Amino acid sequence: MIGVYFSNLYKMNYIRLRFSLLLLFTSCYTFMFAQNIDSLTHRVHDFQQLRVENYFTEKRDSVFKLFDSAWTNLLLIQEFHSSPIDTAKYYHFVWHEYNPVDSLRTFNRYKSTSPITLNMSAEERVKLYSWDGFNGGCNHVSFNYAVYKNSKGRYINFLKNMEFDDVMFGYHQIEMIKSNRKTYYFLFGSGLTCGMGSHRIVRIFTPQNDSLVEVFDAYPNHSKLVNFGNRGMDLWFYFDEKKKSITYKQYAFNEETGFYKPAEYIVIELVFKHGRLVQKQKRNSRMNQK
Repeated sequence: MIGVYFSNLYKMNYIRLRFSLLLLFTSCYTFMFAQNIDSLTHRVHDFQQLRVENYFTEKRDSVFKLFDSAWTNLLLIQEFHSSPIDTAKYYHFVWHEYNPVDSLRTFNRYKSTSPITLNMSAEERVKLYSWDGFNGGCNHVSFNYAVYKNSKGRYINFLKNMEFDDVMFGYHQIEMIKSNRKTYYFLFGSGLTCGMGSHRIVRIFTPQNDSLVEVFDAYPNHSKLVNFGNRGMDLWFYFDEKKKSITYKQYAFNEETGFYKPAEYIVIELVFKHGRLVQKQKRNSRMNQK
């Protein structure tokens, strides 16, 4: 009996020891990644500031490479995407409307360009990072990194195979719609081109095989929904969550001048039904001033 007692006691102590070691390992692992994330976020912030300061200096290329390397390494850490977005410790270099703490906005020369923006879906499964490449001249080249938290808890980058044209858009808004027992994510983007050009885009994704895939059948013409115009025009796609609709102005193009006509446009309303955007109405607003 005594032998059995000590044998059971040894087994219990062994289990407790293993459990304690597991807790210690987990704590050290978490601390290590927290320290790594904290270190990298500070590096990204510092390199981003240097990137703006050296935009027109001989250090430009080397500083840009340092920023790209630090930012890429940070995005590859799974734990970074699961960090709370309102934690200034991790996101002090990020600007979005709920956390305007980015010191880089004080640079008047680039006040119209948000250095790094972060947006996420309502249920926090999709996160979207976007930043200006500062290398497109009058064409503002943007880079985007979007992750989806799948059923296994992994964050999958679903924009890794982007087309070249997509760098002309910086994605700044995510909306979510449920339809026919499926979830759809709407990504809204914008961009600027030479010749005073401006454009907006809407892309639609849905979960499939533990990632997100683009739903081309959801678009009216089976291609991305894009709106073109001149800089300063109201080209935004206005999303109505209750109506599950998108409304926008489509301006008339002047073949003689090569610009769009600010006083001539039609108002288009698209409603999302059965997994597709369907045109509800089109109002002719010709000669109506904004």
